Amino acid sequence: MAPKQKRKAAAKKKAAEPEEEEDHHDDEEEHDQEDEHEEEEEVKEPPKKKGRPKKKAEPAAAAAADDEEEEEAEGDLVGQTAPDFELDDHSGEKVKLSDVYKDKGVIIFFYPKANTGGCTTQAKGFAEVYEQLGEAGFEVFGMSLDKTKAQSNWHEKIDLPYSLLCGTTEVLKSFGVLKAPKSIKRSHVIIERGGKVKAIEVNVKPKDSPKKAVEVCCGE
Repeated sequence: MAPKQKRKAAAKKKAAEPEEEEDHHDDEEEHDQEDEHEEEEEVKEPPKKKGRPKKKAEPAAAAAADDEEEEEAEGDLVGQTAPDFELDDHSGEKVKLSDVYKDKGVIIFFYPKANTGGCTTQAKGFAEVYEQLGEAGFEVFGMSLDKTKAQSNWHEKIDLPYSLLCGTTEVLKSFGVLKAPKSIKRSHVIIERGGKVKAIEVNVKPKDSPKKAVEVCCGE
């Protein structure tokens, strides 16, 4: 190649090099702009709404179903024969309900826990009207889910004239007074001689429970 032609080729090559660098620089800027745009889109993207877990609603639904069953049991019992049971009392003696109502009427008051404020008020209230209810032909029992020792200690502490029964969830549910999962609705049931349920009072106040029982059994 002639010297003149070589110089022209070299000049063209040199002139082309900056253009390639500029093109490469433009590509980098374009790539950076695309990255920034994508990052902005990621920030602007609204957070996904979390759906409410279905499992959390299950306990509430189960509790509502239990309450409905208990209300049905409560309503169905009035006028029907009381569910029979055999339970230990505070002294460890067996008490069978059907053996008691053969000869007299029965009042069972239900309380959440022995040796607590409201339950003591309810228990003492029944102690005060115990003789009056006895003259009307009714025996009184208290019932909770407490064990024999707890019942015995409380019975002795406040000197009750009647027995305290160690109930079970099955017995409480049969009377419609079980509060899920393992508690009790403060209540009382009145059973006539022969076993027919005369009345049930559920979710009653501690002071009102003995008074309302007297009203039904003694007509006062």
